Order: sequence, then C-alpha cells, then structure tokens
Amino acid sequence: MKQNIEKANDKAKDVEMNGDSYPKCRLNDSQSAHMIWSVLASEIKDVLFAFLDDKEPGPNGYTAAFLKKAWRITGENITAGISNFFISGKLLKELSSTLITLILKVEVPKKASNFSPIA
Repeated sequence: MKQNIEKANDKAKDVEMNGDSYPKCRLNDSQSAHMIWSVLASEIKDVLFAFLDDKEPGPNGYTAAFLKKAWRITGENITAGISNFFISGKLLKELSSTLITLILKVEVPKKASNFSPIA
C-alpha cells in the first residue's frame, strides 16, 4: 500500500489553489485507481508486525507483542476486520475508543485539577 501511495504522489498533476486557499489536486484515471486498490492481507500483517512490542496496549488490553505471537490464531480475524473497514468505511467503535487514566498529582485529591489525565 505504501508503494501505491508513493506512486500516486510521484505521478500527481499540478496542484491549484481554489478560492478558499486550499490545494485542489486532480488525479488522472491511473492515480484514481491506485486510491481504491484493495488492501492485501500481507500488508495488514506487515503493518502490525512493524509495531514495537513494548508499546502500551490498545483499548482491548492486547499489546502488539501479544497479537504477533497469537497471529497464527487471530490473524485471519484481524485481517478480516481491517479489510472490512477498507471496504465499508465502518470501524468497530471498540477499536476507535480511547482509555483515559487519571494520575494523582497530590496525595489526597480534592478537585479535578489534582489529577493529570493520560490517554
């Protein structure tokens, strides 16, 4: 997928500015076709396996290290879910959620400003 994006960028036509000062890009038919290519299972696996093992877990509590080790068992379902997103544009709300943890700034908190939120 990264190569497809790079190809589309390399072939991009001139960029014009519209009245709102936003760039307006025009793609030719070949470039447009690159934008709707299916995501390959191998690309999904490559991206997951590029994550650092020691990063914090996602909302489901699973780390990249766990997902890599369990790929033989979970890989098909993970790939199906991600592929479905690229087809339908719908993402499970559980995958796009964020956990917020409040860290105490003082020993005995009495107001909201006594906490420091991290996501």
